[in-house]
Amino acid sequence: MKAPKLRAPQRRLLLAGAAAAALAVAGIAIAGPGMSGGTSLVAASFYANTLVRSHTQTCTATNNDAITVTDATFSGTATSTDTRLAGPVTVHVKSVYDSTTNAGTLTGDLRIAGTTSPPAPGHFHAALDAVNLNGNVQGFLAGGLGGGAHFLGSFSATFSATGGFSSSGTQATIGAGSTTNTAVVTGGGGCGPTPPNPPHPHADNHLKGPKAPKGHKADDHHGRGPHH
Repeated sequence: MKAPKLRAPQRRLLLAGAAAAALAVAGIAIAGPGMSGGTSLVAASFYANTLVRSHTQTCTATNNDAITVTDATFSGTATSTDTRLAGPVTVHVKSVYDSTTNAGTLTGDLRIAGTTSPPAPGHFHAALDAVNLNGNVQGFLAGGLGGGAHFLGSFSATFSATGGFSSSGTQATIGAGSTTNTAVVTGGGGCGPTPPNPPHPHADNHLKGPKAPKGHKADDHHGRGPHH
């Protein structure tokens, strides 16, 4: 008897959990200029518990589990001996949490910028994927540090949809710490789409989209512009 095929989102989350677990065991992060350059170990700690903006909705899954979907942005501070990983931190995350099983997932992005405004070249920006088990988060970050440097590493934290990531006393870790192996698979039929947050003021220009021609209003996610 053949094993049932997983849907694309199910496969993605299963693989994400497996990759997160593998990185978490090692508790490392690596950074380098590319395949032809050198590779170095890096580590950082951060907290992001100041709520900038948030949108939450709840629903009941097809199996009667209680689901909460939150799209939120939090800010805080990161510290590291590597200056590229130290400074103000902003985390934009979508949390899908099953309060019946106390398990869920986090997806989003994490930015660490210098103290200059706008941020100087070389600021850290990485995609975030994680598993949330009763508020204990583990996952991985993949992105860049500017200048052609690439980043891949594990991270762990505590998280709540209202309190964000960890605290100034007990910080989240990047490329350090110890966590347990966790992987989850989620089915379809959850809550409907969550309206996205407005882009962060320091978001890259390519995320803002093209300007509308004069005399025309640009579409936006609040539905004020014309629809196609």
